[in-house]
Amino acid sequence: MTNRRKKGENMKRRSGMIAAFLAAFLILTACERVNEVFPETEGAARGVNDPKDAKEVVLSDDAASDSDAETADASKTGESENGASKSDASKADSKEPEKKDSKPEADDKKTAEDTGSPAKTLSEEELQKAIDRALPGIVCWGDSITYGYLSSGANYPDVLREKIDKELIEPIRNASGYTSLKTPEVLNFGVSAEKTSEIAGRAGGDPYLLGESIVIPADTKPVKDVVLMSKDKEEIRPLQEVAPLRAGVSYRFGAEYYTIGGVTGKLERYYDEAADRSRYQFTRLTAGKEVRIDTGTPFVPDSADGRYRSYIGIVLMGANGGYKDDGGEDLASQFRSIVSGYDKYLCIGMSRAGIRTYAGDLDPSYAPALTRAFGDRFLSIQELLNGNDNPDTTIPGYLLAPDGLHYTDEGYIEIGNRIFEKLDSLGYFDELKALG
Repeated sequence: MTNRRKKGENMKRRSGMIAAFLAAFLILTACERVNEVFPETEGAARGVNDPKDAKEVVLSDDAASDSDAETADASKTGESENGASKSDASKADSKEPEKKDSKPEADDKKTAEDTGSPAKTLSEEELQKAIDRALPGIVCWGDSITYGYLSSGANYPDVLREKIDKELIEPIRNASGYTSLKTPEVLNFGVSAEKTSEIAGRAGGDPYLLGESIVIPADTKPVKDVVLMSKDKEEIRPLQEVAPLRAGVSYRFGAEYYTIGGVTGKLERYYDEAADRSRYQFTRLTAGKEVRIDTGTPFVPDSADGRYRSYIGIVLMGANGGYKDDGGEDLASQFRSIVSGYDKYLCIGMSRAGIRTYAGDLDPSYAPALTRAFGDRFLSIQELLNGNDNPDTTIPGYLLAPDGLHYTDEGYIEIGNRIFEKLDSLGYFDELKALG
């Protein structure tokens, strides 16, 4: 009876142990399923229910001493720990979306910044083309002041180009990483001693007119003793002889070839020893039919063909005369003949008073007429260097050369800096700035 009772108790204990084992096995299986469905809770669940941390259950006679109460306690402990793991997993779930939401915002911001700058999105070839479209170039028409006479090599067109390179193109290079991007050209077409009428004829404005009829031969022999005259469109001044190309060959200064009566050729200066004076000759480029050209026929320079019309046009003239003393109306007409084809331009005249011309007279106060004609796209040299239009204010002496008309290196550099600021204020560099 005693043995039978003992066997019954042992079987009861063994049944309890098996039940506990099955309960633990079911809990582990459930946890693994949770991990598969919710991977983000794997770390929290594993801390309690990972098989590596579970105690091995051994069914032996020694285990018979364990009581059903201990099994129940273990089951309760598992439930409480399992509850803690669910709580931890819940906390992990609540924090995780914050990380996911913040990351795309940063990516979106970066993408917006990148796409907002052409310098960061275009290829080097595309970016160079964009620069060329934004600023094809600048052409500077003028006399010795544009040329840079009496300096040690300084002139305002070179200063202007350096400013554009440093302040507009270099930022684009830095933003894009393309160090070989080219700076738009700035052309210096200043010819010393030229009058306004001579500059206009060379720059594609009021053309030179033939002063005396000529016959252009069928071959390419030069036609000597060509007389050039100038006349504005409104005919408010009489014909006057002009003497362009005083500094030498024309192709260096914007006009390489001229066309007259349908014949294209070179207009050149030569020295007539017998007459002890300079004269002009015209040489056709290719042989053809003999042509007679009548007085008053215009010489049209190749610079008038529109090759520079997409550029910013700057005209600085007036120091050597060539215009009628009519309060600035004639001079305004000559300026207009040059800049009428430019979308972007700037007209610059001599000081309103106090600067002598080579003719020995004082320039009249013509700034009001030019301001009426061109508005904020006209500046006098005096206003350019002093920042005001007071005719009684003299240009600082250290900027002037000894002749009182030309400038020192510092003067030409200052003119270049001021012109850059003026072009910028007119919005002429806005498209270029947008590329950076």
